[in-house]
Amino acid sequence: MKACVYYRPGKISLEDLPKPELNPEDVLIRVEACGICGSDLHLLRPPSNTVKRLKLLVRNMLTKPHKVILGHEISGYVEELGEKVKTGAPVNIGDRVTIYPNITCGLCDFCRIGYENMCASSKAVGRELHGGFAEYVVVPHKNIMKLPTNLSFEEGALIEPLGCALHAVKNTNILSEKIKTSVILGAGTMGLLILQLLRTETEVENVVMTDIYDFKLRLAEELGATMTFNARHVNVSEEIKRKFPSVDAVFECVGGHAAIETLHQAIRVVKPRGKICLVGALTTAVRLRLGEVHSKEITIVSSYASTYKDQLEALTLAAKRKIQLKPLITHRFPLARIREAFREALKGTSIKVVIYPHQAM
Repeated sequence: MKACVYYRPGKISLEDLPKPELNPEDVLIRVEACGICGSDLHLLRPPSNTVKRLKLLVRNMLTKPHKVILGHEISGYVEELGEKVKTGAPVNIGDRVTIYPNITCGLCDFCRIGYENMCASSKAVGRELHGGFAEYVVVPHKNIMKLPTNLSFEEGALIEPLGCALHAVKNTNILSEKIKTSVILGAGTMGLLILQLLRTETEVENVVMTDIYDFKLRLAEELGATMTFNARHVNVSEEIKRKFPSVDAVFECVGGHAAIETLHQAIRVVKPRGKICLVGALTTAVRLRLGEVHSKEITIVSSYASTYKDQLEALTLAAKRKIQLKPLITHRFPLARIREAFREALKGTSIKVVIYPHQAM
């Protein structure tokens, strides 16, 4: 099968590999669509700092290269069943499916109470285990979710990030609270999904969004944002505080190096006793104004991945057409052009880039 193999930051290779073998409780999925996640980009992007780049080079020279197929936002057909799956599991060859990518122990305290994303023994498809930037992928049958007939495969690939967005909204405890104003920093996939969840699942009056690209902000307005600000053109903190002086909750959905600035923006604009949710992956150390956090009694929470239940609920929301997924897909590529796809995603001028492993060039 064709597969895109990751070795180290900046190093991927399109290779011919054997079709993966099944364990007794596994299923083989013919991958029809797989989304590029921001976390994939963090792995691919070489360090910008020269010293860090040299350290990485030395480490790569001294250690065996990490060889794994990335991609965890997966949908496709079930093509083959493991021996134990044939005798009892409610999954059949030909089923249209998406997957929950965290393979967990099922026995620890966190797994028992439904927080599988905190399992210390967890292995993730597309990280420790081979993922979906390939023609086929193997996953345990318990991680399969059947895709409703009214959802396309590319929409199925966005169920995993929708589950993560739902987990962030839940972690902020605003589903059961009446809030007036929320701010979302970053109008990428996660920010736009959170925007829609706030509009459909809460009674929030105002949702304000920021980004540095106008096309993303235009889409945010189409999806229900009350007001948007381009951080390249205005002082985001001053504008938000002037027009929305009482912000109940802020979702930081940028992450990466930019979080150095966006976290300070969040602290400045949120009201006393307000909440900040860290959604974007933090890849750098950030100095925070903890004095202001302390004096304003700000609650800072984080959100990492999702639970199995979150993703099931996300699938239901998508099937009921409460959330629009297709408008977020800005670029589509066959697997043979995955290098081009990653270059496009790394530029920041896309929202969701989806790979189609069986699509012709």
